[in-house]
Amino acid sequence: MERESFSGKIAMILLQRGMIGQAVMQEAQQAIKDNGKRLEEYLLEKQLVSDVNMTLVFAEYLGMRPISLAHFVLDESLIEILPRAVIERCMIIPLAKTGKLLTVALSDPFNVGTLEEVQALTGLALMPVVASEREVKEVQQKFYSQASPDLENIFKDAAESEEIEVGHEKQEEVSLDDMLESTE
Repeated sequence: MERESFSGKIAMILLQRGMIGQAVMQEAQQAIKDNGKRLEEYLLEKQLVSDVNMTLVFAEYLGMRPISLAHFVLDESLIEILPRAVIERCMIIPLAKTGKLLTVALSDPFNVGTLEEVQALTGLALMPVVASEREVKEVQQKFYSQASPDLENIFKDAAESEEIEVGHEKQEEVSLDDMLESTE
């Protein structure tokens, strides 16, 4: 019942905002009854609603602010507030910290566990905003690909550098018998 009321409210917002037509919505609602998917998941998968519009709908439904991360540059000190595994698993981006308040962008604002986990890890009050999953992933990928160059690039840079010398000391081979004699 709760799922139906949620889907109904999401459908109502989409229709009121003219983001989807009545006929398309009816087809989508029938399809989700048949396949058991959530309405928003189905609409995004079939590209009947853009991820940006769905983000706006979620924001309106929850009374949260939406944010576009398209041109967002991540502050390295903020990303270090949370472990990488949490950021990737929870699909979250720390945006700003003011005193004891951390503003975070979430791609799944319905996951209350994410907010509780982040609050427990940071000890900060949270101000969540809604962003599209695609944009959250793009910011994460951009940051982590720049922040940790792959091993191949590290070795390549090291090999090209004249400051690093790679050498081997020639060690004298000593037989076991010689070693035993030297201890006597």
